[in-house]
Amino acid sequence: MLVSLDLMRSAVAWSNLTFIAVGLLTIFLSRKSKRTLTWWFGPIFILMGLSSFYHHSSYTEFSKTLDLGTIFLFSSLLVILELRRYRPQIKNSSLAWIYATVNLVSWALMCAVNAIIGLNIGIPILGVHIAAALSCEALCWSKAQNPLRLGWILATILIASIAANFWVLDFVKLAGQNHTNAHAVWHFLTAISLGLLYNHFKQFSVNFLRAEP
Repeated sequence: MLVSLDLMRSAVAWSNLTFIAVGLLTIFLSRKSKRTLTWWFGPIFILMGLSSFYHHSSYTEFSKTLDLGTIFLFSSLLVILELRRYRPQIKNSSLAWIYATVNLVSWALMCAVNAIIGLNIGIPILGVHIAAALSCEALCWSKAQNPLRLGWILATILIASIAANFWVLDFVKLAGQNHTNAHAVWHFLTAISLGLLYNHFKQFSVNFLRAEP
């Protein structure tokens, strides 16, 4: 049977409902700003939750690739958001091409390396996305003319750091028989941190149809 009932009932699978809940809440909060890039946080959060639930219920190579691929949708969106803030004059068509290219290249590279040498490099690729977004964020801070409200992003970094510890705990299996529960905590805290990150970007006029004035 492809989907194990035992795994479906486990905390690690059901913890992905947090992503779906945060996604629905984000869609509700951004219901009046559907033309902004931040509106896409909600649908992508939901996709992340569904794909991760499927992966942790089946544990196949396909589900793992799908899980990482939906995470790429979000991490590359962060890159686009930061590019829009740093270079408001970038055309919308250029942003769309960059977004599509980053996702396609990331998926293709991950699948190709996995097929050729049997190594999944999804996490390193995700790290490149995050590093690029953080670099642009730092540049935006350096050129900001008005004070930025940093509370949301600092809270995001704090909770994401705590979540990362649980991921490492699960990865090295230090939690023994309960290591899946550590991964469940990782899911829960990560979803919360991403919801806080949405609030960070809400303070900016990041519009997909027109650049910031």
